[in-house]
Amino acid sequence: MLRPPFYKRAGKFVWGILPREPAHALLFLGAVCIFISPELRWWDKTPGLVWYHALRLMLYIFFVAGAGGYYLCFLPTQRPVRRLIECVLLPTFVGLAGIPAVALLCFRNVIFAPQSAETSVLATGSSNVHAFLDAIRNFGTGYEFAALGFAFVLWFTIQLPFGRTTLPARLLTSPAGPIPDEVSEPEHRRTMAFVWMMVGLIFLTNLPGEIYWRILRSTGWAGHHPSSSLWAGYLSDLVFQASLLAFILSAIGADGRQMLRSKFRLPRAKYLGLAAAIPLAGALALPVLGYMQARLQWRQCCWGQSPPPTIGDFVSWPGIAAVWLFVPALIEEIAWRGYLQPRFIRRYGLARGVFFVGVVWGAFHFAWDSHWQASLPTVMKSVQTRVLGTVILSYALAWLTIWSKSILPAAVAHATFNALLAVDTSKFDRHYDWWVTIAVWLVAGYLLFHLFPPPRDEAVDEVVSVRPETAPEAATSEL
Repeated sequence: MLRPPFYKRAGKFVWGILPREPAHALLFLGAVCIFISPELRWWDKTPGLVWYHALRLMLYIFFVAGAGGYYLCFLPTQRPVRRLIECVLLPTFVGLAGIPAVALLCFRNVIFAPQSAETSVLATGSSNVHAFLDAIRNFGTGYEFAALGFAFVLWFTIQLPFGRTTLPARLLTSPAGPIPDEVSEPEHRRTMAFVWMMVGLIFLTNLPGEIYWRILRSTGWAGHHPSSSLWAGYLSDLVFQASLLAFILSAIGADGRQMLRSKFRLPRAKYLGLAAAIPLAGALALPVLGYMQARLQWRQCCWGQSPPPTIGDFVSWPGIAAVWLFVPALIEEIAWRGYLQPRFIRRYGLARGVFFVGVVWGAFHFAWDSHWQASLPTVMKSVQTRVLGTVILSYALAWLTIWSKSILPAAVAHATFNALLAVDTSKFDRHYDWWVTIAVWLVAGYLLFHLFPPPRDEAVDEVVSVRPETAPEAATSEL
């Protein structure tokens, strides 16, 4: 049977990733805006420690409100309108009103103090109040994002009592392809509870590392010598990674932990080699082109007059400390390729399941993506770029996991990508181009699924009984 044209398959895929009701996008976007607002730029005219600590405390309210929005978006609940008001709208309103109130309290002497003896108290107060209101309007990108998220959620909440939308959010169509929706609702609720914890509560894993770092700084151990500060940083990161691992293992439950034992099997060398080759190809694409161009120019103009350029002039390599990046990559792959991917594939099909894993993976980083100096359009572009990158990377990582029946190749590729991204791998004039790297990953994912597509019936449980070289001709890819 002939396959449908590419544009029809692409249209079906796009249609399948949309929410069933357009208003669901309002709630999700509102929760995202509220949740990431504490990591953005706020008013930096701090009068002292009182304002600083009060602001930090108030910002945690937005984390809680954003996590509540995620929960209501992903999981069913009774009295959704009341829950939206109690868990999202009210805390966000308290934060939006409380932060200017605290600022007013901290600046009361400035606002109400007369500027000169000739100026009346009323006129001076009026002038200072106007200046203070101008400062509120310039509280920063974080305040704008929180207010925007509040407006989105309020708009969704108004539509809910009239039956124009429902909760929780659902997809528009049934799973694409021949894979039926065989996942029971209780299992799906457990999966979505895991998604909510990884997206909405993951910021709690920062607390042990922050407490440990503050203890080190208070004792003075981290400041006696530069090497001590370096080791203190490593120990703080180790505490964070340990708390993240404990959080993930707790979130997946006993059944998930038992299933993970089979995901650590040693794969064939070719999968490990391919896992390292894909990120290397993406990182070295522009530097190699720059080297070839410089070599041609040297051959035409400077032959015999100067030494030829070398590849080392255009490429930098991460140090031995980059080996540590395998640890956080492996911990993340336990959650994404080890636990979430087979469940999403079983429910949504191969292409859509991998896509949604990438979306959740991108949203997972929102709690740590700090954009303190960024403007509103820059932050929106950065969020889109983050999700686009994780979605594209997810397809190559999914292929490696499915065929190797192990999360180790995905962890190697993930760690190599992070290690090369952490350094300026290109000394060429255009420097390191992130978009070229993502394009290489996109091409690699498409070619892998197109040339050696995993059998759909076996990709559900990520148990592959045939080798890529002998994959059945009837097996087709959804990409």
